[in-house]
Amino acid sequence: MKSSKQCPKCHSLKIGYLEQTFDYNTDDGADLHAPEPVGVIPKKGWVLTTNVPTGELEAYLCADCGYFETYVKSPGSVPFEELRGFRWVNVAPPADGPFR
Repeated sequence: MKSSKQCPKCHSLKIGYLEQTFDYNTDDGADLHAPEPVGVIPKKGWVLTTNVPTGELEAYLCADCGYFETYVKSPGSVPFEELRGFRWVNVAPPADGPFR
């Protein structure tokens, strides 16, 4: 939807853009919190580990069928290997290329 400006599910052109997605209070869903991050990086302090949010998300949605896509705004600035619970799905090719 981001590049085509069309819903991949129902082909509607009624597409909306959310500059940020937000985290809501899980108890009642009414309290709006800070923008939702791509993920968190665990940082160890003197006594405990805290989660530092990193990366910003943006979203596109279809007003006809409700399909919703979320994107990382600046993927090059996110330290993916440091994110809690992150793992690569595809193995990266060797740095010197696929040929010997």
